[in-house]
Amino acid sequence: MSYSLFIATTPPLYSSASQDLIEAAMSAANAELTVKIIFVNEGCWQLTTNTNKAGLRKDINKQLDLLTLYEIDDIYYYMPHPTIKSKLSSMTATQPVKTAEAFNEILNNAENVLVF
Repeated sequence: MSYSLFIATTPPLYSSASQDLIEAAMSAANAELTVKIIFVNEGCWQLTTNTNKAGLRKDINKQLDLLTLYEIDDIYYYMPHPTIKSKLSSMTATQPVKTAEAFNEILNNAENVLVF
């Protein structure tokens, strides 16, 4: 099965990349493409709670929960920094990718890859 892979690499608050990723993924799903999202390294900070205390950016955790309405069910995170690992929100939507081989398999099987 071919799919478009959206990779989040940017921590929240530094740019609008997290919001851009969500909007692009929803647009792709509206175009009837199969979408998978993976948060990598610094991008995993987007999955933690209380990272937007100043209200500078939208909290994407609520938006991630809504992605099932767009039939986006494959949301992963890979290699979170050790300090992030314990702070990851317990969202049922996210699944850990535990090995480099599993990450490479997701990446290599993607028809399109977009990095935010």
